[in-house]
Amino acid sequence: MSAIKRVERGEGVLPVARELGIAQKVLHEWIKAWKADGAEGLNRKRSRKPGPRKLERVGS
Repeated sequence: MSAIKRVERGEGVLPVARELGIAQKVLHEWIKAWKADGAEGLNRKRSRKPGPRKLERVGS
């Protein structure tokens, strides 16, 4: 949350991300989640992406 607030106050994403030791992409994703869903967006757990999954054949 503090990283997002720093960026909102005008600090650059790159310096904040470097200081925290995270990728810029991660910080951008946090900002996007915050703007979309507020604090709840930051608490979401990631799940698998939808789509076909390879099933294993069990005994024949």
